[in-house]
Amino acid sequence: MKIEYSLIAAISPDFIIGNGMKIPWHISEDFKLFKENTTNATIIMGKTTWDSLPIKPLPNRINIVISRNENLILEAAIITNSIENALIEAKKMNKPIFVIGGASIYNQTIKDAKYLYISHVKKKVEGDVFFPKFNILDYNIIEEKEYEEFIFKKYERKD
Repeated sequence: MKIEYSLIAAISPDFIIGNGMKIPWHISEDFKLFKENTTNATIIMGKTTWDSLPIKPLPNRINIVISRNENLILEAAIITNSIENALIEAKKMNKPIFVIGGASIYNQTIKDAKYLYISHVKKKVEGDVFFPKFNILDYNIIEEKEYEEFIFKKYERKD
């Protein structure tokens, strides 16, 4: 069973998405875009991404957290132990599905994602957490909008 989902991320020119537990920029227009795209959707994330959220759970979204810790209990989040189980749970919700990080989860899901919602941050930053490199030739750009600090592109995987 093929489950349709998207990845959403803001990345630097060097594919950096984080520095430690922090996003290495604060771009309110990008946060607003993230909120617009993921509100009323199901979001899937790893435990480290959950821990880094300023508000838990992210409101008006179904939050699914992937963790190897079998004893983990999080209020207002569904916990699964694998990407496969997270996608199965997300499919039951009958809402758009977005993978929101972190690096390990992106690496495991990018190959099957139908869409990539990428905010290409214009400035170079220091960081130690990376988005997986992807081949632009595997995608069509179906939406593009330039902002002052980033360029948003929505990519659709070619069949």
